[in-house]
Amino acid sequence: MNKTQLQERIDLLLRVYCYTRHNNYLSTGQRICLTMERAACMRAIDVIKEKQILTALPKYRLPAALNNKVMFLAQKAKSN
Repeated sequence: MNKTQLQERIDLLLRVYCYTRHNNYLSTGQRICLTMERAACMRAIDVIKEKQILTALPKYRLPAALNNKVMFLAQKAKSN
């Protein structure tokens, strides 16, 4: 992923995290997973800057089922 894609992913995860803050859409463990991926994306951006390369992959990605849920919730958050 390039720096822009990583930043867009961080923004999406943060939007879902904020949207689900005061309801039961995500469990505590799922919210921790979102935080872990956000941190991994931030670290990947740091690697891009440090090594002056164009792309880097985050070391952690959400499981497929949780990623599908996040994408669904992102659409709900966008419409509100």
